[in-house]
Amino acid sequence: MEILLVTILLQTGIKAPAAKKRSSTTALPLRTILGTASTHPQIVTGLQWFLRKVVAKTDLAKDAREKDILKAKCKEAVSVLITAGQGGAEDEE
Repeated sequence: MEILLVTILLQTGIKAPAAKKRSSTTALPLRTILGTASTHPQIVTGLQWFLRKVVAKTDLAKDAREKDILKAKCKEAVSVLITAGQGGAEDEE
């Protein structure tokens, strides 16, 4: 699971050369990937913990640049999950 999440976060964190000209952010793909977890609040809580404690401190990143990208993407993913968790809780009420 760690390898999968590291790969996803790094791929959404690396911009293609043509994408630098556009002002689009990478939050949309993370919302698309992680937003479906809102239907399962237990998964949201577990993923938040896993991202903070395991993925953010992984040694799978090959250099300092990737580690920085990974830490930033983990924070972004946790905020997406918090938003998704709040949305899922509202849907159940």
